[in-house]
Amino acid sequence: MTPIRWRHQGINLVVLIALLIFCWQSAAQNPGGSQPPGTTPGTGPYKAVMEMDAGLPDHTIYRPDNLSELNGVSLPIVVWGNGACVNAGNAFSSFLTDISSYGYLVIALGPIVQRDTASPAQPPPQAAAAPLPPQGADSSEPPRGLPPAATHPSQMIDAIQWATAENERAASKYYKRLNGGKIAVMGQSCGGVQAIQVLGLIVALAKALARKKPKGGKMSLRAVSAAMAAQGYLNERGRPVRLKSVM
Repeated sequence: MTPIRWRHQGINLVVLIALLIFCWQSAAQNPGGSQPPGTTPGTGPYKAVMEMDAGLPDHTIYRPDNLSELNGVSLPIVVWGNGACVNAGNAFSSFLTDISSYGYLVIALGPIVQRDTASPAQPPPQAAAAPLPPQGADSSEPPRGLPPAATHPSQMIDAIQWATAENERAASKYYKRLNGGKIAVMGQSCGGVQAIQVLGLIVALAKALARKKPKGGKMSLRAVSAAMAAQGYLNERGRPVRLKSVM
């Protein structure tokens, strides 16, 4: 993961961005998509668990099992997008459990699903391969005829907002145990593209807010979210509406 540290006049926000766009089928992903029974829950110092939360029903959460063992250490937040943008938060369970076992709160897009549906979906068979574009033709447009993605980049922002809110909610098990200044968005293949889109949105917002905040000012993630909504980056449900405009 490559850290990017922003000191934009009015923003003191540390965001760790890891864009893992690679094909990792054996080490990072189980063939069936869920962690096999008896598998050690991570190789790090904390035993990690995989679960869902009623407050974030479209995601899967990986966290150290015994949060009291943290002894005051705050967990950085990692948000993960799946390969093929599949809607299965346990599609990379072994990989994400291992990350969490080193002291991270990991939130994957998609709920926990059955083993036979957790693997990234395969595209429907094609009758014939599409002809290659002529040399010199504009190939910047995405291929046509692909099925719509099962997850959306806005779910990454949903995860960030949920985590930062839980860190401030006194009744939450995460109360004051998360580090909102260290957030990573990352993913595999299509999920990596989702992370790029979210990064583009945040960078554009950071530039816009830097022109409005006094020098040396600081903004919390909650304040950033409010400013995003005020400037038209989020709709009334808190979802991004201007992703394409910042790419």
